[in-house]
Parts: sequence; structure tokens; C-alpha cells
Amino acid sequence: MKFKRFVTAILSLVMVAALSVPAFAYELKFFSDVPTNHWAYKAIMRSVELGLIAGTKAPDANGVGEFNPNANMTRAQFIVVTMRAVAPDVLNELNNAGQGETWYSNATQLAVQLGILEWTDFGGLSETANMNKAITREEMAHILSNATSVLGQTPSSKISTSRITDWSKVSSEYQLDVINAYSLGMLTGYANPGNFGPKDNMSRAQACAVLNRLLDVDSRANVDTSTPTQKPSESNNQSSYIGATIKGQTTEAQTWKEGEKHSVPKVGDTIIAKNGTKYTIQATYVDGRCILGFGIPCDIWTGTVAPSGKVVTVANGAGWWGDDYSSMLRNTATGEVHTNREWSALLDGGLIKRPTTDGTYNGQVSGYHIWKESQGPFGIEADWGFVTESK
Repeated sequence: MKFKRFVTAILSLVMVAALSVPAFAYELKFFSDVPTNHWAYKAIMRSVELGLIAGTKAPDANGVGEFNPNANMTRAQFIVVTMRAVAPDVLNELNNAGQGETWYSNATQLAVQLGILEWTDFGGLSETANMNKAITREEMAHILSNATSVLGQTPSSKISTSRITDWSKVSSEYQLDVINAYSLGMLTGYANPGNFGPKDNMSRAQACAVLNRLLDVDSRANVDTSTPTQKPSESNNQSSYIGATIKGQTTEAQTWKEGEKHSVPKVGDTIIAKNGTKYTIQATYVDGRCILGFGIPCDIWTGTVAPSGKVVTVANGAGWWGDDYSSMLRNTATGEVHTNREWSALLDGGLIKRPTTDGTYNGQVSGYHIWKESQGPFGIEADWGFVTESK
């Protein structure tokens, strides 16, 4: 296709252009906060390799840096990285000429000249306060939609708005942009299936994902433009989805006291915590994974009668019982229990926020994290970890 050849040419320019990203004393080998199983690992590393974005902490002598994947992107930052992808040679010339009142002025001016943005966008591109605000996902879609148009890409057909479960929350001024971005496979949604989160802030990891899709057509999502139909048996509380995927669930809602025997938990069940508080179990979707009971400060799994007849007792070592066959971890601060992979998905999906400041003492608890100090080869090493323990 014509636009694919054009994107390939742009990608080649990105690889050779000397973009204004920080030069570090040591060569980067990996980021300590972006493991290889991170959902955006390849996109992040590719974006760094192409010079679109850099880490937030320079690599040390061992080549280990930090990226801060869950941090918000500002409007200014996303405009800059987008223009590095779309028109790196022109942007580089402007930067070398020293033009621009701010570090993002050249990129903003270029975006306006190419028709990607207008000076009145986001409340005024010339206002520093506006540019320093976190960019929302619908604002990101606005930039992406116009950038793909500049690259000669337009969707041949468009998805049905019924496939975006929170379509009513998309601002009218960005609705066409969101539809275009989805229809080109640039966006896939996040958290719950079909959810877009238009007013949510975009993270650095998400930025890398869409930048890679902008440059690499083959990395984009497959697009289904048909209109979905709802089966009569389907319900809005999503319990039919849960019940169809896990054996051993009853069809009737159940209520039990924490620790007592019960069938496999499902959406709509009620658990009575040890302090007497009642909680209705809901489902949270993140990275294509269904997680039951997120945010409920008690153990919904101990006492579960598994299909084999075995009673799950997390405290006694039933650590390999789970939908994903990974060990169960208990939040020692709240008692909440999920599998190891579920905890990781919650963190990667931004539902669990890693503290942005260092802890002040060993064992300090902040949200779902605990400050841990240990003796390492270079002295005391400390970092935030999950407030969980394997039982």
C-alpha cells in the first residue's frame, strides 16, 4: 500500500536522524521498571531505540536505567514525540537552528504547519499551563487521527460506536478522531473489554504503544467493523462472561463469610469480611485478563471448593490454584488475594499506582506497595515492592 511505503520511509528517517534526546554516559541495556514480560516492553524498547523517547533516569555503569512506564505524558511531551515520529528531519533542522521559545515550541509549530493541530487546540497551544497538563486519551486520539492523515492513511471502513462501551463519555469534538484511530487499529482500549477511557490520562507506556503502531502498520490491531449483537443470555453485569470461563461456579448468587466454604466466586456474589462488612464481587478487566474482587479488602478465595473437590486454603499453601496457574499472593495490609500474574496485570494496567516518592523507613506501606530495604553488593538497596506474600 502507498501509505505503508510512506511510513517505512519515515521510519528510516527516524533511525538515522540525530534527535534531541538525552545522551547518557553509559549504554542502556534495560530498564529496571520495564521487565521483559511488561505488556509494552517491545514498544518501549523500540521507541527508545528509534530516539522517540528516553528513560527518566540515566543508565548506571551496569546499563540499568529507569523508564517510569506508568507516569503521565503531558500534552507538550506527546506532541514532541509524535513529531519525532512523523517529521524527524524537519524537526531536527528546527532544533539545530535554535528556534523556539520553549523546548516544545518547534514541535508544536511543526504540528500546526502540517495540520495535525491548531493553535486553539487544548485551550491554546501557546499557553504553558495548558501544555504542561497531562494529555487525556481522547486528546491523544485527536493527534493520532490527524497524524495518520498526514501520513496518507484513512480508514476504508469504520467501527461501530457500539464496540466502545464508554462511547457516551467521549467529547463530541473528539468523536471522529476516536473512531478513525480505532478503525485504523491504532487503539485497542484498555481495562474493561471495549473500554476506551477518554478522560483518563495517557501513560508513557501507552504513548510508546501508539507510536509504534503509527510507524509500523503490521503492529496494529485487527479491526472488526461489523456491528456486534447481544445474545439474550448476556447481561450487563458481565456475570455470564465470568461464569462461562471458570468451572465450578453456581448460577445462583451466593453469600458467605470470609474463610467459609463456597463455590467458585463470580460476579454478583457477596462476601462478608471478618469485620462484618459486606462486599459484592465485581470484575475488573485489564490487559485482556478478568480479575475478580479487585479492591475488596478480604480473601475471596480461601474456602473455595474447587471442581476437584479440594478446598482452597491460601494460608496453607494452595499457591498454585488459579485461573492462570500462577501462585496466589496475599496483600498483607488488606488481606486481598490475587494470583501473581493478576497483581502484575493490575500494576502494568495502572490500576495499582506505584508510589512516586521513596519510602522513609523499611516496611513503610503505601497503597499496595511496601518499602523494602536489603543488603546488596553495593550497600543497602531499597525499592517499592508489592505488599503481598506467597502462602
